[in-house]
Amino acid sequence: MKTYSLSQTNWLGYRLGKLLQPPACLALSGELGAGKTCLAQAVMRGLGIEQDYLTSPTYTIVNQYQSPKGPVFHCDLYRLAQARQVEELGLLEQLETGITLIEWPEIILPQLAEAGFLHIKLEPEGAQQRRISFSAYGRRHRQILERITQEGKK
Repeated sequence: MKTYSLSQTNWLGYRLGKLLQPPACLALSGELGAGKTCLAQAVMRGLGIEQDYLTSPTYTIVNQYQSPKGPVFHCDLYRLAQARQVEELGLLEQLETGITLIEWPEIILPQLAEAGFLHIKLEPEGAQQRRISFSAYGRRHRQILERITQEGKK
């Protein structure tokens, strides 16, 4: 899938947020500046989080928000070097309690596969254009992917 502007990428994130029901996990991959945080912010708006300023948890590792659908955990694993650190923080337990958005998830992808998740890879192709690819793990996340793919064709 391609988006050609920030507003299209935001629309995609917003629609994902509308579709998500807990428990759900989105793993957002891409280089610095690929749009992971922007997409996560749009997902949170789709979840009904009405805060003006949603920040990346680069230094705090996890920001927690409350949505009408329950707790939302926004994680940034960029500063963690080992999966063991993720386990020590208790991040994997959050996967069953709410909706989790994880930026830089590469160090825990094997653990995420056990619980199921939607892997979203963002690749910049110019200032505003993004190539976005999806991989779903687990039945719930495959259903989310099917619905967002159907909506993208409309």
